[in-house]
Amino acid sequence: MALKKTDQKHMTTRSLSNTKCTTIIPKNSKQNSWTIEVSEGLTQSDWEAWDEFVPDENLMLKRAYIEGVKHSMQGESAIRFGRILDEGKCLCGAVVVHIAIAESNNLQGNTEKKNSVLQQMLIKVLTGNRPLRFRIGSIGNPFASGENGYYFCPRIDTEMSCQLLYEVLEKTQELEKEQDNSMIAYLVKDFARNSEELELLGKKGFAEFMVDPLMVMPILPSWTNFDDYLADLVSKFRTKAKSAIKKAAKIEIKAMSAEDIKANKDRFDELYHNVADKADFTLGHLHVDSFIQLKEQLNERFDVYGYYLDGKLIAFLSGIHHGKLYDAHMIGLDYDYNQEYGLYMNILYKFVDLAIQANAEKLSYGRTAGEIKSTVGAFPVALSCCVMHAKKGPNLLLRSFFKFVKPQDYDIRYPYKKGLEVIPPGL
Repeated sequence: MALKKTDQKHMTTRSLSNTKCTTIIPKNSKQNSWTIEVSEGLTQSDWEAWDEFVPDENLMLKRAYIEGVKHSMQGESAIRFGRILDEGKCLCGAVVVHIAIAESNNLQGNTEKKNSVLQQMLIKVLTGNRPLRFRIGSIGNPFASGENGYYFCPRIDTEMSCQLLYEVLEKTQELEKEQDNSMIAYLVKDFARNSEELELLGKKGFAEFMVDPLMVMPILPSWTNFDDYLADLVSKFRTKAKSAIKKAAKIEIKAMSAEDIKANKDRFDELYHNVADKADFTLGHLHVDSFIQLKEQLNERFDVYGYYLDGKLIAFLSGIHHGKLYDAHMIGLDYDYNQEYGLYMNILYKFVDLAIQANAEKLSYGRTAGEIKSTVGAFPVALSCCVMHAKKGPNLLLRSFFKFVKPQDYDIRYPYKKGLEVIPPGL
């Protein structure tokens, strides 16, 4: 059962400069009390404690990554920090709230029952039949998939963690309202389907909605190089891979430094938006300065490779090392060259090569183009998110609308040889 405010002995709130604080004191005296501080920024000492607390594999919660992404937080976008402190003022929880502008030109893109009268009415009420655009607070990175928005110490159980996430969003809203820039909705992403968190957040008023599966590929211990991977594919998919690689024979693939990105800044940005702007629904875009900053701060943990034809940059990929996970971060393409040179498929295969080199156990490809990614060897991992309107009335409509949201359907391929034990990975 979710922890409600009536289950708590009391809550105290105090306001500091650019900081909101709340203390949760459980009714059961044997349980810890927790102080929540939400702020616009962190001091040097707070950052040091934060980075020491967050495990190395949670790279998207580390200062180096957050500082890089902050270069894309312009205008109405921002990052807020939630710190959970125990009675001894030790850090026991780190939560990052990305305040972004949610936009969609096609709200019906992932909905079923497209002719439903109720669905059409809800869309009209929620948007006024205009393109959707509103300010949202997201716990979970808007530029990546997976559970990367918070980290709690083992003393904080799932029930309390959901309570704390809710309180962090509420305190963030109070902070934003003081600047007349409130959030319209809250988002918590991403959870494995049927997880306890979804049930607990649902009792808080959040609506669960299914999103396209995260495509994740296992990297087998027997693969020491890309040729080992190719050898484990059935002939049909091995031939397909070799054909794609042959198409790109004239392409020069080079690791890009921060200086290389700077030298190709406009072109890099153009290639990125060629891909990013195709999305039906977005929570903002990465500015090219973020790529530069991430490369400077993360060094070898952030790969950027450029694809050059006769000296012209026609594509790029970026990937992040998260411990045993390799994350296919962002790509950019010039679609005029894509079909002739097989750029997209070559980027997918390059990610496999990079994950093997990084000694990763799995490769996260993100959510798009699931069928194509399955031909490379990725499996779908079912995900759900939770969303909540900041006001009770519209939230009832929002909860009703998201009952129509469903992932896209597509066929999943299995490219591996028979007899090869390839277990679909989870989050």
